Amino acid sequence: MKKFGIVVLIILFLGTVGLGIAGIMGFRDASNAPAELTGWQKVRVADEALYPENLEYVDYATEVVFDYEKYPDLADQGLFWCYYDEALGKVVRLDADSDEGAALVDPDKPTIINVHGMMADGHYTEEAYYVNTKIGNAEELGVSDDEYPVQMTKLWLDAGYNVGIYNYNRFASENIDFSGIEEKIWATDGVNGMRYKSVDGSLNKNVSEYTVAEHFAADYIRAVEKLPDEFGKEEIRVAAHSMGGEVCAAGLFLLTELADARVGQIAHEKIPSRYMMEDTFFAVHVPLEGGVVYGGQTGLTCRWSGKNIPGDDTGITTIEALKDLAANGIVMDYYSYDESFLNGFISAEMRADLISVCAYIMIDVTYDSYGKGYSVMTEGHNGVRQFLLCSITNEYDAASAITPEEKVAYAAALPTEEMAKLVGQCYKQVGGGSTVATFDDVFEINTAEILGNG
Repeated sequence: MKKFGIVVLIILFLGTVGLGIAGIMGFRDASNAPAELTGWQKVRVADEALYPENLEYVDYATEVVFDYEKYPDLADQGLFWCYYDEALGKVVRLDADSDEGAALVDPDKPTIINVHGMMADGHYTEEAYYVNTKIGNAEELGVSDDEYPVQMTKLWLDAGYNVGIYNYNRFASENIDFSGIEEKIWATDGVNGMRYKSVDGSLNKNVSEYTVAEHFAADYIRAVEKLPDEFGKEEIRVAAHSMGGEVCAAGLFLLTELADARVGQIAHEKIPSRYMMEDTFFAVHVPLEGGVVYGGQTGLTCRWSGKNIPGDDTGITTIEALKDLAANGIVMDYYSYDESFLNGFISAEMRADLISVCAYIMIDVTYDSYGKGYSVMTEGHNGVRQFLLCSITNEYDAASAITPEEKVAYAAALPTEEMAKLVGQCYKQVGGGSTVATFDDVFEINTAEILGNG
């Protein structure tokens, strides 16, 4: 009864602050793999519950597809490549598994894929990635006044990136029921199952036998199959906000599984090598009576492994997936802020695990220099995404002799090989929080404090 009350209070509070407006049998590592196999072989360090017996996976590219004849409105879900239409003055998206969409991708450029979070209105609204005009201006972002407000996607296109957008917004529209979205990432046997809302709010139930994360992996593989063989010689990144962080933890985990030479559904060099987390959701954990109360669904079965999810906890499951990504060379940087309820819902044990596998960066989203009514309480959660995506406008000088604390301020503009050197430490912003621009931000290391040892 106490647990139920805690969960109700959490749901009501999240709704108030506008959150929506983000094992293996036989062998466990490559050293034990059959000698006749060639190609990249994965190391497996996560809880065995995430791995299927004998690495048996369905053929994702061919089998994990929505029935568009039965559910035509799902055509706006999935992966899209983007370009900026000067005449329209906005970013245009084309299906990533179409010839037209594939033609937008230049294998000589790096790539970024953005993934949105929880969206209460997602059944009729798509995330547009506009800069909040309350916390930015044209000058500091290096665009003209007539281009403002600017879509952050355009900033990355201007910086020389191929830009992708992954939509799962219809499945993320569960009002303020965060656990009803989480279940769709890992399982199909949750309370809601794989349902989505149509524009009119009507529910379509059991629309797929596969999870949102599995559709992410399948869409990604189909998109890559349309691209030149050279794709992947330049860096591929994923940036995910809020609930999208769980989607991508699971989706990237699956891509590393499918890239293993023992599975062979995608080449290892074509999967993302950097994962940027924007105030990721790790489920709800509330300290109570000397323990921790978990506020999500229990009894979920990981769809692809057929086993109960690790710890019977979606947050723990997400952390286990991140451990697996780190062990297999994916560089991760996590961004949050002191007032974040999502960060506050992470248990101490989970936080220690998270710091061990990523660069853990606590930013200041005060943004109080604009005087336009911005509120940290209601808008700071999205402010984290804007901090990170807008930071690509920085120019990093690889020849400059700067400290790790100074490097953190470059955020997305910091080369991945440099970000990799920051993994395992926590950095806290102590200056420059008045503006969304990051060039003047000041950070210090405070890992001991965050871990409770300081």
